[in-house]
Amino acid sequence: MKRLCYFVNSDWYFDLHWTERAIAARDAGYEIHIISHFIGEEIIKKFKTLGFICHNVSLVAQSFNMFVFFRAFLKAR
Repeated sequence: MKRLCYFVNSDWYFDLHWTERAIAARDAGYEIHIISHFIGEEIIKKFKTLGFICHNVSLVAQSFNMFVFFRAFLKAR
């Protein structure tokens, strides 16, 4: 199975604007992974219900530090 990984800095923004795209990718045969700093359990539950795999990492939404981003990416693997 092909995997598609979304690395996002804002769980609520992904929920509002990218969930439909992720559902379409899932329906096309992709395994969906979402890497983010999840604020609340309700979004994680929603994504898991949709069949997405969630990876909760420590990430600051407004951070542009590429080293912090890379470290979070490595932890998610």
